[in-house]
Amino acid sequence: FMGRGLEAWSVLQHLSRRRVVVIDGEEGVGKTAVAEAVARFVVARGQTEVCFVPVEPSAPRHTWVSLLTCALRAARARRYSNSKKDRLVQFASRVISAGIACESNNTGDVQSALPSLLRELSRTSRPVIFVLDGCDHLTWSPDFQRGILAILRTNPKVQFLLTSAQPMLECLGSWKVVHSTVQPLAPHVGANLFLRRARRALRWAELLSAPTTEVPNLNAPVIVRDSSRAQVLGMVANHPLLRQLGGNPRKLVQAAARVTPSLADLRELMLQPELTQLMD
Repeated sequence: FMGRGLEAWSVLQHLSRRRVVVIDGEEGVGKTAVAEAVARFVVARGQTEVCFVPVEPSAPRHTWVSLLTCALRAARARRYSNSKKDRLVQFASRVISAGIACESNNTGDVQSALPSLLRELSRTSRPVIFVLDGCDHLTWSPDFQRGILAILRTNPKVQFLLTSAQPMLECLGSWKVVHSTVQPLAPHVGANLFLRRARRALRWAELLSAPTTEVPNLNAPVIVRDSSRAQVLGMVANHPLLRQLGGNPRKLVQAAARVTPSLADLRELMLQPELTQLMD
């Protein structure tokens, strides 16, 4: 989780005042990472039930309600487990995954699936944050919006944290929807991520066209020292490959994974068909 502390803090601030918060941004920019960081922080405080549910685009549109029901049961059960706090979200995910087959195969719609969730909520005395990850196909669905509204009206202690590449409505009934947009990584942060994930050290010859006083040997590996960190990261960030990847964490990680000992030069990476697609 690199370079996203400010975004996570911003979402936490929104959740302290609003009941519906949407983390939006382009695909691969880190929305899920921010949502997971927020969920882990809230779980560690131990005062709120957190139900983290990934929403599959191919699943029926009412499935999110059934998954929230499974997640809430798991959240209540995990309080009596021996799991460490830093594993609570993963623990819930395992329980949810076990219940997906039976829950998502049920036919019906949002309205028919809601009573089970509302009953489960009535048994919960603590505040609840439902984290729905990947709601791109749902945010503008009337059934989805009506379902969220019904839950908010029934239980005043429920909040929603959604991730979506698409913005949602500005309000749901009387509740304002707050959007927190995740921007691409700053150039030096993206460069640092790329260097950390590369599977071999870069050589100065991949960044410089001629030797300099500071770098007389272009075949030497690029080493980031505290004294030269800003300068080195700036050079890496200025490479044409990283400029075209645009600070997108997913693209940076995928590109870095291809920097292997068999790759002669970083420029060759830009000619690979898979990387050409990433840069489009």
